[in-house]
Amino acid sequence: MPLVPVVEVLPWKRNCGLESSFRNSGRPHTLTLWTKPQDNPELTKAIKQNRALSVIQQPGKRDYGVLGFELHPGALYLIFPKPLPREENARVIGINFQLVEEPAVNAVQRAKKTNPLPKRENPKPVIHEPKTRKFAVKVRRTAGLESEVSVHAPNKEAAKRQALEAAKEKPFKFKVSQAKVHVDVVKTEPSFRD
Repeated sequence: MPLVPVVEVLPWKRNCGLESSFRNSGRPHTLTLWTKPQDNPELTKAIKQNRALSVIQQPGKRDYGVLGFELHPGALYLIFPKPLPREENARVIGINFQLVEEPAVNAVQRAKKTNPLPKRENPKPVIHEPKTRKFAVKVRRTAGLESEVSVHAPNKEAAKRQALEAAKEKPFKFKVSQAKVHVDVVKTEPSFRD
């Protein structure tokens, strides 16, 4: 089993030594793009030194590689330690992904300890006082005084009429403690005056 991908060259560029020069390029590692390609120093250096291979992955089709860098959605980028052969229009097929080198994880990356967050004290609930507005409220206070009036009349209806006439003529003097006071709200509306 060869240590590197197999290369197929277009019919008019067939070159028997191309596959062997791929073996001399070493084991590649994958590169994940998290930034624009021009902002990734490792990728730009690999492109200049001809060490990049773009693996185009399309659903329902076999993966293939293109020498150099080509930006495609879902593409995988392999970076080789040594330069690749300079071959125009070459297509890399039969890629053995088991030969791709896994990046080494050092002990610092593996066992990175994080400082625990300081415990937060339980905050006291904030009680928001409702916003107050000024209102003009009209209140009616009614005081009632019960008293007995003595009258002589032929029937009940006549007695009621004579008692009402006598109460109207009598002066209205009373102590608040003797009266029955009833309070009602007549009207409430927002006040725009200070």
